[in-house]
Amino acid sequence: MDHGPVEAGRAVRRGLSWGAAPAGAFAQPPAPPAAHAGEQELAFLERELREWERSRARRSQLLGESFTRMLISLNLPEEGDETFAFLQTIHQEAELYYPAESVYLVGDSTSDYDLSVSFARDNVMISVLSVVFVIVVLLFTFQSVGLPILLILVIQG
Repeated sequence: MDHGPVEAGRAVRRGLSWGAAPAGAFAQPPAPPAAHAGEQELAFLERELREWERSRARRSQLLGESFTRMLISLNLPEEGDETFAFLQTIHQEAELYYPAESVYLVGDSTSDYDLSVSFARDNVMISVLSVVFVIVVLLFTFQSVGLPILLILVIQG
């Protein structure tokens, strides 16, 4: 089965698992039973036909006219430096084949990564804003420029 632009060998080396079907599995349904087929053979062919139909339904969830969906399972902790580095690697690999604005990663690890990045950025902004507001309040309270700056340096130090 063709897995799109990422070669199956590269995917296995990176720890990705593909739900691959044998080559040609979706090409055509199983042949209809012969007129002289027994009940067991007929039941077998009916099971095969149902499995083929389920396979087509699963494939339609992964491949669309304007999208390709990949399901990836990681043997990594839900969050951590190694997991976050691997998410960046997945995104970089996908950007080699798809436009960056059309690559989406979803899941618990991705949410944890987004929260950790936004928290670090927001934490810096909140710290800077709180220092500025405290300086302004102390400036009006003490009516002096030096004392508020000295107090902030002591508090932040």
